[in-house]
Amino acid sequence: MALDGRRKITGVADMTDEIWKAVVGFEGLYEVSSLGRVRSLPRVMRANYGPREYGGKILSPVVRKLDGYLIVSLYRNSKRYQRTVHAIVIESFKGPAPVGMQCCHNNGVRSDCRAENLRWGTSLENSGDKEVHGTALKGEKCGNAKLNEEQVVEILYSSEPHNIVGGRFGVSAELIGLIRNGKAWRHIERKPGMYARQAAAWIVDGISYSTLVQASEALGVAVHVLRYRCKGRHAKGKFYPPAEGCRFVECNPC
Repeated sequence: MALDGRRKITGVADMTDEIWKAVVGFEGLYEVSSLGRVRSLPRVMRANYGPREYGGKILSPVVRKLDGYLIVSLYRNSKRYQRTVHAIVIESFKGPAPVGMQCCHNNGVRSDCRAENLRWGTSLENSGDKEVHGTALKGEKCGNAKLNEEQVVEILYSSEPHNIVGGRFGVSAELIGLIRNGKAWRHIERKPGMYARQAAAWIVDGISYSTLVQASEALGVAVHVLRYRCKGRHAKGKFYPPAEGCRFVECNPC
């Protein structure tokens, strides 16, 4: 049975070299092509008035609003499964994903699901591709973003503790810490007057050390002993404060 479809395949002008393979997990039901097209195969299904024959057809993918990837609905045993087209193509033509690998689009065009445009790569490689292609979802463009750029800028200019700021914006103190320390919303330009992480210091007998190991080597005292002297400790339900002349200087108030 001839199968045809009208969907435009990004970057494809000639389909004479199109190769079809079974969709992994849906063998005998669907096939996917090297050009990124997905089709159903002719089949006989039960209906109210007896068996009914269904012809195969090219599926029309839709764009997922969350990230812009193409998805199709596949059916097996009367259950519907939504799959991304690029995942279907790469699994059928390049094999299962190696441990720790993700599907990468070589040209950064998410609608270009040709087999030759897909490869398995690390998360770091995939992120690098997105930065180069300008397709990385940053900040409020991410579907699960809880803040917008204006709020993040306000957070960076605030000098209040993490938990106070987090309560005001309805997010956790941990997220505020990640933002302020450059581990989240990194694309926001840091300007003078914004929150700046300061180096921690261990003060022992009035002398500052950047690490406990450094202090231990200089003084010949075990690391855990110095930690107790600088930060105090709890023992048998009682708190013993830091020793005189010793303390730990926090990076920034939390």
